[in-house]
Amino acid sequence: MKLEYVPFERQIAFHSSPAKFRLYGGAAGGGKSVAMFHESICQILEGEKRKQPVSGLIMRRTYPELERTHIRTFREKIPRKISKYNENKHTAIWPNGSTLEFGYCESDSDIRNYMSAEYDFICVDEVTQFTEYMFKMLLTRLRTTKKDIYPNFFCASNPGDVGHAWVKRLFIDKKFNQEERIAGFTQEMFDFIPSKVTDNTFLMEHDPLYIINLKQLPEKQRLSMLDGNWDAFEGQYFNEFNREIHIIQPFPIPENWEIIISGDYGFAAPSAIYWHAIDGDGNVYVIRELYEAQLTAKQLCDKIKALTPGNEKVSRIIFDPACWNRTGSTDKSIGDIFWQNNIYAVKGNNNRIAGANLMREYLKVFNGPTGKPTARLKFFDTCPELIRTLPELIHDKKHPEDLDTHGEDHSYDSVRYGIMGTQYEKEEEKDYSHLEARIDPRTGYVDKNMEYADA
Repeated sequence: MKLEYVPFERQIAFHSSPAKFRLYGGAAGGGKSVAMFHESICQILEGEKRKQPVSGLIMRRTYPELERTHIRTFREKIPRKISKYNENKHTAIWPNGSTLEFGYCESDSDIRNYMSAEYDFICVDEVTQFTEYMFKMLLTRLRTTKKDIYPNFFCASNPGDVGHAWVKRLFIDKKFNQEERIAGFTQEMFDFIPSKVTDNTFLMEHDPLYIINLKQLPEKQRLSMLDGNWDAFEGQYFNEFNREIHIIQPFPIPENWEIIISGDYGFAAPSAIYWHAIDGDGNVYVIRELYEAQLTAKQLCDKIKALTPGNEKVSRIIFDPACWNRTGSTDKSIGDIFWQNNIYAVKGNNNRIAGANLMREYLKVFNGPTGKPTARLKFFDTCPELIRTLPELIHDKKHPEDLDTHGEDHSYDSVRYGIMGTQYEKEEEKDYSHLEARIDPRTGYVDKNMEYADA
């Protein structure tokens, strides 16, 4: 059989990648579905050539999407004398026993339909429409006892949708959690092959005006669909984030700059601690990061002190108010332990909506004195977890003003406490006698938005 398929340069890069897990595309018009289909057929034909039956699976989130794309393409491209298609089982069968199943998974429970199967390769088109649970369960079906068969997973997608965060984490950032590292995930196993509409020579030749359709989209959609930008997508909570503006190289912090330390405490989940340097104009630079799980309150205090140079002018330390909740049989809260270890933390303002709005004000890009775009909030590139997770946060679909707390929001919560903590006034400037607040004896400041923890 001869396929009438001439891949362009980026498609060739995808087909030739030796990685076990491949992600192709990122932008619209990059030839994603075409590459997915032909990679599947080529793996089947390789098995035919070696007289080795191959079992493959192509998946979309819903059956109508599957029928409009891969099933239709199969009927058009593959002659019936070459492979027979079983309508009831949605499976194509080749003479030597190779099979290509066309599957879909609308809900997490649908994944059970595939739990008794075994595949030599799995292809998922528009993979960000799938949950991480679906992906992980599908991988349990990727196995073989056949000689000379290399089980592999390949997929394609635009940025955005429910699976954006885990796809970006694994394929773009190549960040693995403890369970994944123990399981054997390595960076070499994952490959992202980006492709844009301008890479698709066939489309640009036959429909050169298509790019106009992408350029006229609203900004967020344009960034993801035209540029394949994984930091900007529809539903993103902070669409103000711009890597070129908000991420900067470290520089020496002047000793007269104020330092605020903020924290979101966790034990099973990571504790996220950040150091904020504030210049004379009120601009905030997040200069240092501590992001680590399995730390007791005492261990966390020791690490904070070890990472804070003695010449830094720390004006306040702000933590999640939940640190002062007393649970279980102990009469000491996490906040109490902080104070016993000379980390004089105070309760952060946990008004989530107000905090998010203030973050947006600080992230807002404007032209600075030199005419170049800048912002009041910037991050040293030595804060990788903050840089990774902040642009991944999405709106809560039930409460659009708030973010979806199922995301990895530890870094954001910590920085939000720090940014809110910049909004204080000197005690003599306003009467706070009606608040149950404690003035910090070192600075003479009291926060108008939060109570200080008792010593």
